[in-house]
Amino acid sequence: MSSRKRAWVAATLDTKAVEAVYACALLEATGLPVVLADLSTKASLAPDTKSSRVLISSAEIAARHPGGESAVFCGDRGAAIAAMTDAFERFVKTREEASSALAGRVARQ
Repeated sequence: MSSRKRAWVAATLDTKAVEAVYACALLEATGLPVVLADLSTKASLAPDTKSSRVLISSAEIAARHPGGESAVFCGDRGAAIAAMTDAFERFVKTREEASSALAGRVARQ
């Protein structure tokens, strides 16, 4: 991935794809490259995008959970949300550009 800064939009694309794509488009209109992370807790289709944004699937994020994808895609909404939260936290720690951006945001609060 490029060293150029990117904006991250994280959303449950199974229910909020339209809103997430809109947010991405606004950011891209300013010239910012965008990473869109799907935090869906059930199978979802990625939005059809014509842009150069990076799309990270819910399966890729869920795979970071210690219990694997099945811990996230378990069919129990409460357990799935908790598991995806854990998986996303672990995923972000593997992505230098995301973890440094989030660390900067937390430090400024």
